Amino acid sequence: MFGLAGVFSYGDYTKLQISFTKAKVSLDFPPGALCFFPSHVLHHFNSPILPGETRASMTMFMSSDVVKWNGLGGKVANTPEAQQAAYRQRCIDAWQLFQPLPDSD
Repeated sequence: MFGLAGVFSYGDYTKLQISFTKAKVSLDFPPGALCFFPSHVLHHFNSPILPGETRASMTMFMSSDVVKWNGLGGKVANTPEAQQAAYRQRCIDAWQLFQPLPDSD
C-alpha cells in the first residue's frame, strides 16, 4: 500500500498535460483518462485551461495516516522520530517502483 492518488479528467478541451517536477516528465491527459500516482511524494501540476475550454477532474486519494499505519505493520510509532524515519523509507521504496524514462535524442 503506497497511497496512490487517482485522477480522472473530463470536459471539452484539446490538450492537457499533467507534469511531475521531480520526475521531469509531462504526460498527455486526454478527456476520460485515469492516472494513478503517489501524490504525496510527486509534486505535480496541470497545464493551463485555454479560452473556450472546460475541464474538470475527480480525484481519489488515501490518507497518509493510513499509509503510515500500514507501513508500521498496523501499529503506531512510539516516537515522532521513528514515525518520520519509517515514513521516509516508505516514500523511498515507493519512488523506486518508478523506472526512469530513456533520454530522447
